[in-house]
Amino acid sequence: MSQVTVRIDEMSNYTIEFKEEYSIDDFILVIEGHMSKLRRLIPTEEKHITTKFQKNDLFNDLTTLIKGLGEDVIKKDNPTMRTFRSINKSTNKEMGLAWLQPSGNSLIIYLRKGDYKSIDHKRMIVYSREKHKTFGEYPMIKINKSTDINYIFDIIKNIYNKS
Repeated sequence: MSQVTVRIDEMSNYTIEFKEEYSIDDFILVIEGHMSKLRRLIPTEEKHITTKFQKNDLFNDLTTLIKGLGEDVIKKDNPTMRTFRSINKSTNKEMGLAWLQPSGNSLIIYLRKGDYKSIDHKRMIVYSREKHKTFGEYPMIKINKSTDINYIFDIIKNIYNKS
């Protein structure tokens, strides 16, 4: 009998024993065929998301800061944006925190619904109005400079701490 061992990681090996009528080369060809099919099945939007997100430094910098807010912060990627949710301490339920949408070299940030005029000293937040609706009527901010990251993060941190 012949056998093939596939090493998954340091702790995991997968070994297959073959009867004499099967060759190891045939097995490898079959496995490689299955692997190429699996690679094609990965949704193209997932590939697109990763590439689109990786190219935007504002997006990456703000993502790093938001993930550091707490262990209850949950990240999810969608085709056009990354969402962050957190646990509302009073209700113990998940609530949206911020939605990050890369747009070229800019970054659009949607915030949990609320009035943040008291903490938005630069008046950067745009609120939904009768003739100018924002996505889902969420308050939004669009930034183009890395110098705005800390300002936006302070607003998100304030929203997180009040939940």
